[in-house]
Amino acid sequence: MCNERLDLLFEQHKLAIRSLASSDEEHYKKIRQQAKRPEAVHFSVQENIYINIQASDPRFETYEKHLYITENGTFSTVLNSWEKETILAEINRKEVVGWVRNYQRKSWALTLPYWDTDRYKPMYPDFLVIRKNRNNYLIDILEPHRGDLDDNWKKAIGLAQFAENHWNSFGRIELIRKIGNQSKRLNLNNDTIRSKVLGVTNNEHLNTIFDTYLV
Repeated sequence: MCNERLDLLFEQHKLAIRSLASSDEEHYKKIRQQAKRPEAVHFSVQENIYINIQASDPRFETYEKHLYITENGTFSTVLNSWEKETILAEINRKEVVGWVRNYQRKSWALTLPYWDTDRYKPMYPDFLVIRKNRNNYLIDILEPHRGDLDDNWKKAIGLAQFAENHWNSFGRIELIRKIGNQSKRLNLNNDTIRSKVLGVTNNEHLNTIFDTYLV
């Protein structure tokens, strides 16, 4: 089935699809991801989410302002050092009213395609952050990552391509890296930065952009 036909069908039935149970919605999500040129799969707001928490595991820590909490009002998850630093900085901002840990391979998660060697693969930006902006709310996409992974630059291009098509739907779309004591951020909603990232050819090239546009 051609992409145009898929797009038309999903547009016509998107409200019905979004009202399905997570297990049923997952079938439609897989169809979109298998398209020749897959598109981003929306974040589907759920009444409840189900994640595995090991209370006895010391790696699980409790964080404030998460949109989904347990009956006792808490949310616990495992974050690595750069993810933890990123989200704590957001939580401490007065305008931030909530956030979501965008778990990989969950049917409700925001999923973006990126090209790796010979096919598209899915990526899951780590955090969605909700900020109050006067009488409105802005949603930010934040992707903190290590600088030594081979596919970093490919995922960066995928995120930049998403920003190019959806820049007006989000407040910030940021690629974040911890280098020493500094947190470097590339806001891909910035036209100049996004253009540079779209042209990267390897990790070293991406590193030079982080060095040039330090925030």
